[in-house]
Amino acid sequence: MVNRSFRVFVGKAAKGLPIIAVVVSTGTNAYVIGDFAKQARLYAQTIFLAENYDLVLPPNLTKVADLDDEPCDDEGKASFGIS
Repeated sequence: MVNRSFRVFVGKAAKGLPIIAVVVSTGTNAYVIGDFAKQARLYAQTIFLAENYDLVLPPNLTKVADLDDEPCDDEGKASFGIS
């Protein structure tokens, strides 16, 4: 039986932890922002289709989407208010 004993010194581990923390936090941040952008795109597509084709919104979106809101002069063609 081979007995391999690896030792990690506290000084070396303390130097490597900030690097690991940066990598993990960057990956988490990229995932969260990417998922948020994906959900925002899907939400905008749903609202667009509902307005243009007079479709009924899903029940969970009817609470937050205000489709009767008219666009202001400084806004684009489609304007959606969230209450």
